[in-house]
Amino acid sequence: MATTLHHLNDSRSFRIAWALEELGGNYDLVKYHRTEELLAPEEMKQVHPLGKAPILVDGDETLVESQCILEHLSQTHDGQFSANSTQARFWLTYCESSLMPYMVMGLVLKTAAGQSPKLLRPVFKKFVDAIGSAFTGPNLKGGLKYLNDYLAKHEFLSDEDQFGIADIQMEFAIFSAVQSGVDLKDYPAIRRWFEAVHERPAYQAALTRAGR
Repeated sequence: MATTLHHLNDSRSFRIAWALEELGGNYDLVKYHRTEELLAPEEMKQVHPLGKAPILVDGDETLVESQCILEHLSQTHDGQFSANSTQARFWLTYCESSLMPYMVMGLVLKTAAGQSPKLLRPVFKKFVDAIGSAFTGPNLKGGLKYLNDYLAKHEFLSDEDQFGIADIQMEFAIFSAVQSGVDLKDYPAIRRWFEAVHERPAYQAALTRAGR
């Protein structure tokens, strides 16, 4: 059965390209680019009603949501890179439930402030900075510290301390944090793990083939 990844730049769909490369790279790739408003193009709705990346067409199934797709790929490939242990499942969900919301909120607020009327922009900026100082910043720092403390004692996040889909899931969150200005020198264990997963041949293959 044919497998096709519908990939959008600057999105979570890179996770799926990476996972597919880890599983042998046997898939077709359709690339999309964000609009000037940084949204997914309308044509993605022709593949799935939500029109959001990633979209994986695997035989007769059309799947969305990166975590769902990662778990599907693991289950359909003899459990490779699985997240069967309680700890691995925790990290798989922690990423989107406890880290990404603060980064997304910060990004949305900064974008809104930047697009506000010029005369009001200084006011909006102060508002955004206040939310960052009181809420999003401290929560993100606490979440990253918790992850750093775990990685100080473990090489990876998945089953039996091996590389797996929980690591693929988490990499996007850390990549996003770095892009938003987080300095990993404050989180040495995360930095060690981050560099290690980026050295994997499949990661490099996904970077070359799909791009971020």
